[in-house]
Amino acid sequence: MFARLVLAAAAVLLAAPVPAWSSPSPPATAHCPDVPSATPDPHGVDVTFCVIDVWDTGFDGRLTFTNHGADPVRGWELAMSVLPEISVREAWGMEYRQTDTKVDFWQSEGGDPVAPGAQVTYRFLARKPAGESIGSPVTACVMRGKPCHVLT
Repeated sequence: MFARLVLAAAAVLLAAPVPAWSSPSPPATAHCPDVPSATPDPHGVDVTFCVIDVWDTGFDGRLTFTNHGADPVRGWELAMSVLPEISVREAWGMEYRQTDTKVDFWQSEGGDPVAPGAQVTYRFLARKPAGESIGSPVTACVMRGKPCHVLT
């Protein structure tokens, strides 16, 4: 009987989800709608930010790049301002550096360009104070002088 209980407990533990902070790439747990610009720049790129998932001590953010131009977008850089209590911890497909409330994201070396007419999604994980509701953690977001769409 004891052996069956131990095996049952082990099966439950093995089936439990791995915390997002230790997984190689977090699973998407919610839909984040894409909102195109009311008047897309035919020569530019639109960027949309939204929060995919929130848990007690953090959130999963998504940046979607939509290229409306005829040329690939390479070597992009994006500046984001976040609430003072937010701390970016991991990013997929892009590099980042955070100084206080400013987070700079840029295309990873060797990363694929955003092809004309294409959308590319990048994700990051950030910490927030335990138990606090943060609303939108992003206060500003700009790429190439153009504001991002920040969805709440």
